[in-house]
Amino acid sequence: MYDLYELAKGYEELSKLDFLYELENGHKFKLAFPKANFHHLIGLHNLRDVHQVSKKNRNVSYIFDRVLDKEIAFDDICKSKDIEKIRNKIKYFGDIKGMICCDTIRKHEKNIKLTSIKGQYVFCQRKQRIMSKPIYDYISLIIDIDFKNKDIFVPITFIIDPTNIYSKGQIIKVVDLQIKENIKK
Repeated sequence: MYDLYELAKGYEELSKLDFLYELENGHKFKLAFPKANFHHLIGLHNLRDVHQVSKKNRNVSYIFDRVLDKEIAFDDICKSKDIEKIRNKIKYFGDIKGMICCDTIRKHEKNIKLTSIKGQYVFCQRKQRIMSKPIYDYISLIIDIDFKNKDIFVPITFIIDPTNIYSKGQIIKVVDLQIKENIKK
C-alpha cells in the first residue's frame, strides 16, 4: 500500500527548493518543481474514471491541495480501472530527490523511436525488482525548459520502463549542484 499524501508531501518539499546545476559542457540551469506538475508526473491524468482527480472536474493545483489535505488518498485512486498504468510511478515516485542529486545527467535523445517526448535532459536510475532473477526497472525523469518561464527547467514526465530506452543519451557530468530554498512571490 502506498501513501499518496506522503508522496505529495515529499513533492511539496521539492517545490520549495531550486536545484542549480553546472554541467561539464558549461551549461548552467535551474530546476524547479511546480506543484501543478505533480498531477502529471505521478500519472493521475491517466485515471479519467476517478472523479476526484479528473482535470475535467478540477484544476491540477486544486487536486494537489486535496491530496495534501488528505481528502484524496491512494484508496480513492485504486478504484480506477487504469490504476495499473501508474502503479510503478507511485512505487518509485519517492526516489525523485535521489535521482536529481546525482553526479551525472543524460542528454535526452529526441529521435528515439516510439516516443514523441520532448525534453533536454534525463535523470536516470536503475532499480532491481525483487525477483528470483535480476529484472530491472529504469526510472527516467525528463526535464525541459518551462514554457511559462524560460529561465528554469521543470520535470515534464516521469517514466518507468523495463527497456532502458530513455537513458541512452550522452552522459554529462554534473560539476556543481547547489540546492537553495526558493522564495515564492
